[in-house]
Amino acid sequence: MLLHMLFLIILPIRALFITRFRGDLGLLADVKEALRPSVIYVILVTGMIFVYYNFANPEFIRQLRIETEQKLLSSVPDDKSYEAMQKKDPFLRAIDRNEYLEQKRQLHDTIFSLELLIPLSLLSLSVVAAIFGLIVTVFFRALYRKYLG
Repeated sequence: MLLHMLFLIILPIRALFITRFRGDLGLLADVKEALRPSVIYVILVTGMIFVYYNFANPEFIRQLRIETEQKLLSSVPDDKSYEAMQKKDPFLRAIDRNEYLEQKRQLHDTIFSLELLIPLSLLSLSVVAAIFGLIVTVFFRALYRKYLG
């Protein structure tokens, strides 16, 4: 994770140094130039995550689902403990233990699926890249004007 953050900082700096040879293009042009390599990096990393979890190690997600299933079953081991949960939560009063377990299984299957993992990875890395790109651009412009401009 730290390596990804390092790349998301180094790539905009490198792009900004290269564009400085063309002159000062303005803040928005600098932001665009800083984000261009970061977006390419984010897409490549997301693609590699998809390939890893889909082809290289598909057992990881299956094992994760099995572990969460075991934790779910241990959290509600019998009907008596489920009845105690029903007394505290009015939503649980309408469904029985098996329906509750089935809803939790469906939720865990959705959470630990590639259909959700890939868009969340893309979204989170894109947000981090955008924030780092903006921060790096602002600091780069300030330092460039002070020391090199």
